[in-house]
Amino acid sequence: MAFGITAIREIINNSKETLHIVKKENPDNDRLTIHSGHTSVHEIWIPWVGNQNEFDKKVLEITFEESNNKICIWQSGNTVRYSKGNFSDGGFAVAPMQKTDGNRKLTITDTKVVVEEFNN
Repeated sequence: MAFGITAIREIINNSKETLHIVKKENPDNDRLTIHSGHTSVHEIWIPWVGNQNEFDKKVLEITFEESNNKICIWQSGNTVRYSKGNFSDGGFAVAPMQKTDGNRKLTITDTKVVVEEFNN
């Protein structure tokens, strides 16, 4: 079964910290900083990850500048997943739009990650 590409088209930083975002699979092109209260329209494809080795090389990693907390995002099967910095047996499905394939908006707060359909 084939699954489609999921592209983050907009990232909203509703946290109190500056965010540093890098896709390990393509760090030269997919690296950005978003200050608290700001939005980025940089497109990043969510990488496919099926195991710890792929996670270490490909994941989309979001680091909170002041606290150094991390959130990692990836696709597995037909689900967009996240964890707090490690593969952790497949992570957790993001809410409310965890289905893969299509354009998404990512909102990050101090306590949660929200992925929604991107409508532009």
